[in-house]
This record gives sequence, C-alpha cells and structure tokens, in this order.
Amino acid sequence: MRAVEAVWKPLFARAGHRFEPAEVRDMTFGGGEDMCAPPEETADLLGLYCEEEQRIYLLTADRSLSWRYVVAHEVGHHVQRLRGTLDATRDELDDHPGAYEDLHLREELQADCYAGVWGHAAGVPPPGRSFHQQPEDEPGTPAQRRRWLMRGWRSGRPALCDTFSPRRP
Repeated sequence: MRAVEAVWKPLFARAGHRFEPAEVRDMTFGGGEDMCAPPEETADLLGLYCEEEQRIYLLTADRSLSWRYVVAHEVGHHVQRLRGTLDATRDELDDHPGAYEDLHLREELQADCYAGVWGHAAGVPPPGRSFHQQPEDEPGTPAQRRRWLMRGWRSGRPALCDTFSPRRP
C-alpha cells in the first residue's frame, strides 16, 4: 500500500496538490462489518474503495503481482476522489440518472489506468491477461480493462487516463 501511495505523493505535489492517504482495512479480519457494501456484494472482491469514508478494504491473504495491481486500482479510486472525479460523476448522475452504467464503467477504466501509472512509476511489470478476466457483473470487457491499464503503464502519465472524454472508452 505504501509503495502505491509513494508514487502518487510526488505526482500530486508536482500538480500543486497534497496527496492524503486512504485508510486501509483488511476485508477478512473484522473490517467487513462497516464496509460501504453488503457482504453479498463483496464476496468475490479482492478490494473495495469506500468513497465517503476514504477507506480501502483489501483481501490481504494474497501478495502476488496481481494483488499489487488490485491495491493500485483501489488507490486509483481514491485518487479520483481527491481529484474531484467522483464528485463530478455524482453530479452528472443527478442530471442524467440513466447514465449510471456508462459512468461507472468510465470510473473503473480510469482506476485501471491509474493502476498502470503506478506500475510504470514503480517499475512493476503489468499483470498477465488473466488478471482482466473479471466476474460477469464487473463493468467493461477484459480487453477494455487491459487497454486502459496498459495505457497508464506505457505512458506513466495520469493526464492520459481521461476515460470520460472519449465517446466510447
């Protein structure tokens, strides 16, 4: 977790902002009772970001390369909160309630891209293709998810993670 935050602190500083770390809790050891989603919705998750609490829940039994990208993805959601992206999507939903699936997809793809930015900065190779074979209820296709992660990994530039401007991400 600290390795991921160590990448974002200087990126925020260069942009004239301060990076505030999220609180992290283990999903398996007493953290589940106050998570922002019910247990039946989080059973298959390795990580979850709770925006209101600025808290990340992680299933910490796994310490593989893929797990590090799960952590980086969840921190990516925290970066979205700090940058105002999550507030902007909530405002957009107020105006266009039917846009939930599209906006949720764009948030997830951007968090994937931010995970790639972390991997680039940390010198960590990207996860294998099987990493993107997510459960059916996850937004986006494996190809979309991998494309955006690789965009961040190849460029190392958060500015290239704008999933909200393209007509189709």
